[in-house]
Amino acid sequence: MYIGNLLKFVLLVQLSFISLQVLAENNSTKVEIISGLPKPPFIMPIKTLEPIEGPRPENNVQPLYQGIQIDIVREALLSQNYLPEFTHVPLARNITNFQKWHVDSVSILPLSFAYPGMFISQPYVSYQNVVVSLKSRNFAIDDLSDLSGKSIAAFQKAKLFLGPEYKDIVNYSLGYREIADQNKQIELLFNGSVEVIILDINIFNYFLKTHQSKRHQVATTVHYIFNERIYSAGFKSEAIRDAFNNGLNSLKASGQYQLIIDHYIK
Repeated sequence: MYIGNLLKFVLLVQLSFISLQVLAENNSTKVEIISGLPKPPFIMPIKTLEPIEGPRPENNVQPLYQGIQIDIVREALLSQNYLPEFTHVPLARNITNFQKWHVDSVSILPLSFAYPGMFISQPYVSYQNVVVSLKSRNFAIDDLSDLSGKSIAAFQKAKLFLGPEYKDIVNYSLGYREIADQNKQIELLFNGSVEVIILDINIFNYFLKTHQSKRHQVATTVHYIFNERIYSAGFKSEAIRDAFNNGLNSLKASGQYQLIIDHYIK
């Protein structure tokens, strides 16, 4: 990243925390948001504060988070004088906890998601799953059938998310595995334990940015055979949903939206 862009991002972060302090002191409207567990560069813990009372989050601490997904939601709401507070739980329990805890928002939902009393925002973040191989293998992977016979390390629950055709193909692969720790997944590619890995392109690029050792600088090929998945946020208030949309549009118009993304992957 250019130094100028880095300084802009640092200033943006500083202004965010100043805004958080000012809004908190002024008793501004709080928006309690259910978000996912850490998945760099989308959700990343900065530090852990002192334990707090109560049942949420489940590990009984209040962490401070950053990342593409968190920063965009936070900045969009702050710009509209809302104070976001995030609770991080497994994605599979988003809606259950939305009901049980009567929170204001779920931070990531499919654009087509429908639920009684929930207002869906404009899309604000996307995931692009890809196949990555070492360039030296000279693989031509243009569709799912080209994965047949290859040793594969995919992200956890890939069979569930990537569709029945993908599941049918990898079910016959003796060298197929799904990895929860995506750093370990990527290491399997670079140490030659698997021929290809399947993961989000931003997760892969963030790994390359933060791992600069010689063995991670081997040339790779990225194969785009999956559709991009676009996500929105859901709110129980139409007014807050509209405010979020307005804040998101302002972020994009000012260039801050792209600056947030570039900070983590470039």
